[in-house]
Amino acid sequence: MNIIIAGGGDIGKSITDKLVSEGHNLTLIEKQANITKKLQNDVDAIVIPGNAEDVQILKSAKIRTAKLLIAVTRDDNVNLVISLMAKKLNPEITIITKITNSHAYFEEGLASKDDFGIDHMIDPLYLTIDKIVKVIANPNANEMVDYAGEKIQMVGVRVDSQFIYLGQSLAEIGKKSEVFKNLRIVAIYRNDKIIIPTGGDRIFEDDKIYFFGLEEHVDKCVKNYFSFIQSLKNIIIAGGNELGIGLAKKLIAAGKKVTIIDNDTEICRDIADSIKHIHVMHGSSNDDTVLGELNLRESCFIAVTKEDEFNIIASVKAKRAGSIKAITIIRNSTLVPIVASMSAIDSVFSPNRLAVGDILAYCRKGHIISVTPFSQINAESIKISIAEKSPFLEKPFQKIRFPEGMIVGVIIRDEQTIIPSGDTCFAADDVVIIFLLHSAIKKVQKFFNKKRLFGR
Repeated sequence: MNIIIAGGGDIGKSITDKLVSEGHNLTLIEKQANITKKLQNDVDAIVIPGNAEDVQILKSAKIRTAKLLIAVTRDDNVNLVISLMAKKLNPEITIITKITNSHAYFEEGLASKDDFGIDHMIDPLYLTIDKIVKVIANPNANEMVDYAGEKIQMVGVRVDSQFIYLGQSLAEIGKKSEVFKNLRIVAIYRNDKIIIPTGGDRIFEDDKIYFFGLEEHVDKCVKNYFSFIQSLKNIIIAGGNELGIGLAKKLIAAGKKVTIIDNDTEICRDIADSIKHIHVMHGSSNDDTVLGELNLRESCFIAVTKEDEFNIIASVKAKRAGSIKAITIIRNSTLVPIVASMSAIDSVFSPNRLAVGDILAYCRKGHIISVTPFSQINAESIKISIAEKSPFLEKPFQKIRFPEGMIVGVIIRDEQTIIPSGDTCFAADDVVIIFLLHSAIKKVQKFFNKKRLFGR
């Protein structure tokens, strides 16, 4: 598929790398000369220097024959113009556009994304707030994904020194624990690496493990083995920017007590005047004196400033000072795996990485049932149906050589949910949720013999 990406920043380059690796033809447009030069050396795509809102630049990128345009420049106003021009030049093209804080642009009855030719809009601010709110509502999870309509969840948790099965293999744990028999551990995150486990892999302290199961079984497992926090009622947000304010409003509406810290007097005054039931503190959340004035031992600390280094340091300091949970926002998505491996930080989210995941999921929509990217590890889940003529029907899993880098998490058969074992067999029309690393995409595509499994 011929795809044009407008914007060669963190988001644009990440999307380019992933889509090129999946066999698509990419043209990338970037106006900054220093970034353009680097991209020409780093990516396996056509890189065009110039402004993507320029009609001639779009024509040189062959906009009239492209199937998809993704507008992800740093300027949302530019993204709107690009989308509008692209749709005028090619009414059949599909357009995905990044608009941060989209409610400021669109209002019912006035303007909508359709007015600009946008088929799918990505709002990194909304995606990030939604992720954080979900983790706060489930405080013992580092990440949680719900599979709507199936009553199935995927949860990521950190293993501490109190886990009673430390050092034991998954096979041993499954024999000893009725709870784990009803779950499927699909990934172990250790030392910046993702392990797709087998029965012989063991669980150690500070591992992050990811498992699938019915909501009731997932909830029971978390309560029995990973329930360190009863609830998060007090929330401290470092940063009075759009993300901090939007998050504060959501959390206050959910009944939380929220404090925002910012070192800008004007921002503090505006927040105090515009948001009811909020506590505002002027100062730096990296200042030990300021941290000392906060009731950290009963609070969740969330660093959302636009400085990654500041957020990391503030979160580590807050956690060492006794914060129940520390959540960090990272703008540079390449830093996520490093920060995610730090024991002092419980959850890390990157608005850019969340945007990339949402864009990729939409790119693949229509040829599989659904795609769900994960925010803290470079992996995703896909939901597919098993064809009637599949070559491995009625064949036990232990006799199937699955591609490296993937694992079957759950099988949904009629009204039954099956956690697979070595004796499990696929049946025609099974709906299967697969966990896979990005490196396994082509192999999985070939294995399931779906030529367009990962492309529109």
